[in-house]
Order: sequence, then C-alpha cells, then structure tokens
Amino acid sequence: MGDKAELDFVSWLRNQTTPKPWVTVGPGDDTAVLSWPINKPCLVTSDMLLDGSCFILAEAGAQRVGRKAMNVNLSDIAAMAGIPHAALVSLALPRNGGKNLAQQLFNGIKQAA
Repeated sequence: MGDKAELDFVSWLRNQTTPKPWVTVGPGDDTAVLSWPINKPCLVTSDMLLDGSCFILAEAGAQRVGRKAMNVNLSDIAAMAGIPHAALVSLALPRNGGKNLAQQLFNGIKQAA
C-alpha cells in the first residue's frame, strides 16, 4: 500500500472505531499507547497470518481472512483466561489495491470482535 493509500486507510479506520478511554494512542501510529492499571496484568498477542500458508486469500476472501485472524488471536487470549479489550493488528499489503483489501480485512476483524 502506498503512502497516500495508507494515510487514507488510517483516516477511514479511525472513523470505523470507537475511542476507548484506555487507548491513549490508537490507529495510525506505529506504536499503540494503552493506559493500564499498574496492578492489573495486560495480555498482548499478535499472530500474523500468511497468504499461502495459513489461508488462500483468493479462495477465502478478505473478510473471512480478517475473521480468522481475529479469532486466532482471541483464542490465544482465551487460553490464558483473559478478557480482550483491544486488538493489535499487523498487516502486510500490496502497494496496489491495498486500501480496499485492508478495509475488507478490517470488516472481517470487526465481525469477529
């Protein structure tokens, strides 16, 4: 995804998400900032799925892949008896057509959340 498309996607993404009081810096920065109570544990997971290894995008479709990506990570949190409050998403997208693909992936992620 090119720089302009990435900025457009981040702007779109911010309009799709509801701000949470514990998220100081959210979508769009390379690093998220969460305000977490010091005496509470915070579980963080990020399993990145790979086209051709974990799924075949052309067969599954982007929304289904987004749901799978979220569900894999939710499963990791559940395995630790955790309660999910936020999602950390890592994406590798093609330079061309990446914005539409990213939006479809996000829609799948949101469905699973």
